[in-house]
Amino acid sequence: MSRVHLRILCSVCPRCRRLEHNLRQVLDELSLDAEVERITDIHRFPEFGFARIPALFVNGRLVSHGRAPSVKELRKILQQASGGDF
Repeated sequence: MSRVHLRILCSVCPRCRRLEHNLRQVLDELSLDAEVERITDIHRFPEFGFARIPALFVNGRLVSHGRAPSVKELRKILQQASGGDF
């Protein structure tokens, strides 16, 4: 498995907290080697080219924005990413 780089653009809204909670759960469950970068500076958000938070980038690719993916969705995304499919 290769190392996965995750970038979360978020604030303190309920969707952002849900994304972080679900992501931690999946990372623990899969025991992935992951680098997690959390960006909360709203002035930096436009440089990533997305419309809404929370936003999740996996290995530089936007995989979700404006909602918190379920644990099941995140599991699938991270399994693909750790296998080199991203």
